[in-house]
Amino acid sequence: MRNFYFGLDLGHAEWKFSALEELADGNFVFFNQAIKNEFIRKGEIIDQANFEEQLKLVLENLSESLGSYPIRDITLTISFPQTQTYFQKGYVIFENNIKEEDIEKALRVTRASINLANQEILLEKPYRYILDTEEELRDPIGMAGRRLDVEAILLTVHRSQIEKIRQVFKNIGISINSILPSAYAKSLISISKRDKDIGVGFLDLGAETTSFLVFSEGNLVQFKIFPWGNQNLTEELAIRYKIDLVDAEELKKFVFSQARDEKGKKPTTIKLEKNTFSRNLVSKFLEKILKKYIDESGLADFLKETRKKFKMPGGLILSGGLAQVSELSDLFKKTLEAPIKLPKNELNYIKVNHDDEDFIKFSASLACAYNSAQQVDRSNIFSKIKKIFRSFSG
Repeated sequence: MRNFYFGLDLGHAEWKFSALEELADGNFVFFNQAIKNEFIRKGEIIDQANFEEQLKLVLENLSESLGSYPIRDITLTISFPQTQTYFQKGYVIFENNIKEEDIEKALRVTRASINLANQEILLEKPYRYILDTEEELRDPIGMAGRRLDVEAILLTVHRSQIEKIRQVFKNIGISINSILPSAYAKSLISISKRDKDIGVGFLDLGAETTSFLVFSEGNLVQFKIFPWGNQNLTEELAIRYKIDLVDAEELKKFVFSQARDEKGKKPTTIKLEKNTFSRNLVSKFLEKILKKYIDESGLADFLKETRKKFKMPGGLILSGGLAQVSELSDLFKKTLEAPIKLPKNELNYIKVNHDDEDFIKFSASLACAYNSAQQVDRSNIFSKIKKIFRSFSG
């Protein structure tokens, strides 16, 4: 019998679907699919009836393409611009040795100090443990003592946003395993264990938002969303050159394209309607605009302050649709004064039919498929995947 596990990335421009299948030889293979998004903006469903109808149709088609395999549950990821980040402390008095339930009791204390009346916790990750107010531990399970203090990072969003999404999936008969922040999902399979241990930043340039994460000593220690993305660059081009958004998007793609002619050179101009645009001039304009967003949003200053708290010898990993544009990487490197590198495929032992660009595109939905597999505790696949992936859990 075939076993599939499903992930869905509800992005601004596209919805990305991934299915993870275990093969008879013990390896795994991913299937990816993308469709245009027309019903979600800034993390909000703007047309619930049509969103539900299209989602149902797409999932039915996906099921049919997989031999009519029933899709009963799925893990989702989405970027919520209104995500709130909290750094909380809690503690527990325990007997004998520390157990999982002791850590959970301490985490309940961290939640109690947050007003969750209209908020829902998307993610809760402990990043520091202190035993008996003195000894700092990386993994406290099994340690003897009396008191354990826990410091944790919590991400919350407005409950109504989550409830709308849950209702849609309930209406089409599919249960949601969990909903993950998009950038965090990508980081699970795009950063090496070594980088997470020594300290690394993860910068995800999305369509509507830019997310900044920091990992240190294997744990997520910082998360912040900035309210701009590459869609803003398209809008700036439309305003600057008095063209519509379709042409502006085409112009942006042209400037950032790595395509070359038969002589190995990038085209220097593009004609849109009656206008001819210079790659060099438009590129300089976009660099100026991007630097403005980086500075005015506080991203550059936030990075400087974060470096005072956490060392990042692993540099910055640049993710998102434009991550592979060398000019963009150079600009971030110059503006943020940090080495930039691309996400690394940490699923390279799994049979995935994609290139680097596809991996970056589908990394969030791939991570969700992995998360769906983690939810299964009734078969051998859980033990296998848990063993394979334990190095990448953040």
